[in-house]
Amino acid sequence: MNAYDKGMFIAFIVFYLPTLGLFYFMIFRVNRNLPRSRRIPFHLSWGNWTKLATEYKGFYPRSVLYRLTVSGAITLLVIAVAMFVLRFWEYAKHIP
Repeated sequence: MNAYDKGMFIAFIVFYLPTLGLFYFMIFRVNRNLPRSRRIPFHLSWGNWTKLATEYKGFYPRSVLYRLTVSGAITLLVIAVAMFVLRFWEYAKHIP
């Protein structure tokens, strides 16, 4: 693992842990206000993510937590793509 890989991996971990924590905190806050039959599971599909976003914005319209979570997820995606591109570029450099 070279210095670039190590830096990207550390950046990924630095953003991953808080983003995951914010995500679970959002689910916890929404489930606290919903009846047991309508609670959102902690493992989400795309449809449940939309439901979580709608419910969260309904309960907490002025909260920045949703925007922080989405920004963290987008940042993680950008870092993951950069890691892939960097690894592919290093591999392609050595192909004659």
